[in-house]
Amino acid sequence: MKILSTQYSLKYKALEIYTAGCKGPHCTGCHNPDTWDFSQGEELEYFFNTLESKLKDFDEIIDKVMIFGGEPLDNKLEDVIKLLDKIKEYNKEVWIFTHYELEDIDEKIKEKCDYIKTGRYEVQYKSENHIECGIKLATLNQHIFIKNKHF
Repeated sequence: MKILSTQYSLKYKALEIYTAGCKGPHCTGCHNPDTWDFSQGEELEYFFNTLESKLKDFDEIIDKVMIFGGEPLDNKLEDVIKLLDKIKEYNKEVWIFTHYELEDIDEKIKEKCDYIKTGRYEVQYKSENHIECGIKLATLNQHIFIKNKHF
């Protein structure tokens, strides 16, 4: 697994992590096609130093870690679990954004995430006001599931 970048969202008090790679089929109108290539970015093992520094140094302003892609779940299951475990060491909410549906997500991933955003970007269902859990979702077929409530 490779990590493309991180950024901080003041609105959500979240550290955002962008993973490399998406197997497709790629969503028409994807907002992040530059993330599709699996060969880009920093190897996960090297990224852990950066992650640990950010989570320690900015502990008081980071409530959650949100993982985006590409498609995070197109990476090796073991690598995704390593990343989730590392985040959990810092007692942060874990959010993962995927185009997969909830029933297609490995149980090991579900048990390590607090929130999972599901659903492909489907341009025909585009919406400007579809909000769940305080997050604006791009299309009406996308949903956010909450651990211990939905999965």
